[in-house]
Formats: sequence, C-alpha cells, structure tokens
Amino acid sequence: MAWIAQLLFPRRRRNRRELAARAMEVVARVLFDVGVDRFRKGSLLVDAEFRVRFVSGDVPGPVLAAVQVASLAQARALPLELDRSPLGAALLKRRVALVVQEWLGCVLAQSAELRALPARRQPVLLRKAAASK
Repeated sequence: MAWIAQLLFPRRRRNRRELAARAMEVVARVLFDVGVDRFRKGSLLVDAEFRVRFVSGDVPGPVLAAVQVASLAQARALPLELDRSPLGAALLKRRVALVVQEWLGCVLAQSAELRALPARRQPVLLRKAAASK
C-alpha cells in the first residue's frame, strides 16, 4: 500500500537549507553519542535519497557525495572535550554550523544533483506565479 502512495503522491523536493539543517542534527547527535575523536575518523555522506548520514567505516552503496570528516578544517578545530555548560553549548553549536558549512561546500562540489537543489523552499504562491508566466 505504501508504494501506491509513493506513486500517486509526489514527494516534496528537498533544498540545500533542509540538507544543511539535517546535517547539523546528524553532526550534533554523533558528537554527543560517540565523541569528537571518533567523529573525525568517520565520513558524512548524502545518499541517493538525499539523506544525510554518518558512517564510521567504509562508505556503503550508491551515494551522491561523501566527505571524510578528517579532511574538514573546521572539524579538526573542534575541541576534544565537549563543554556541557550553556556557554559551551552555544559555542559548540556555532562550531557545528561551521563544520556543516564547509561540508556542504565539499558535497556540492562533488555532485551535480546536489548543486541542482534550490537554495531554499519557495512558497506555493511564488511557484504558481512563476508557472503561470
């Protein structure tokens, strides 16, 4: 039944802003779960369905783009000890944003499909106006 719904109801196309937001969630979760040292040894990738994933081993199957975290200068600048204070959390969030920004530039350079994504989602009214012209 689910495959019928997939055929009849087209999925909303992703955009770069959503991709970056999901990457920030993934990076923050991985840092919390496994720590900075193991994070640096893994790879962040975008699979064929535009999902952001972290893998600690070999890159699996077909992917649109994959970047080793150790190759990112901002990831190397992350402190080994994550501060749990509110001030430290704000600083960590800013650093994660810098890591994701650098990662996004790398994956966009690797994949034409990712470069074709719009920067952000257009409101429905703007899409209808553009289609009527």
